[in-house]
Amino acid sequence: MSLLMFVMSASVSIAWSVLSVTAEQTAIVALLVVVGAFWALRAVDRLRFPVGRRPVPVPVEQLETPLHREPEPAQRLRAAGKLGGGAMLVGALAAVIIAVVLALALQVVGGLLG
Repeated sequence: MSLLMFVMSASVSIAWSVLSVTAEQTAIVALLVVVGAFWALRAVDRLRFPVGRRPVPVPVEQLETPLHREPEPAQRLRAAGKLGGGAMLVGALAAVIIAVVLALALQVVGGLLG
């Protein structure tokens, strides 16, 4: 019987018996799964051939990169204006959404009371 067939038959038998297991049986199965996983990892680790680590030469290009330049004052002013406008737009939208939600909530509560 191959390993795949064994695993498939074990998983089918576990699936059929799931409805009638106790907590102790579940703990034992979990422990067996953990032990089996460690055993499989150890077996796979032993299959590797021991290879010495040798440095591999990697070609590296030396490229000139421009240094960071500070933005001009006009660019800073435009960025601040756009960020401020966007923040005001998002704030107004959030205020409208909150007002609508509160109005609906008050209407529902008022309808329940009256």
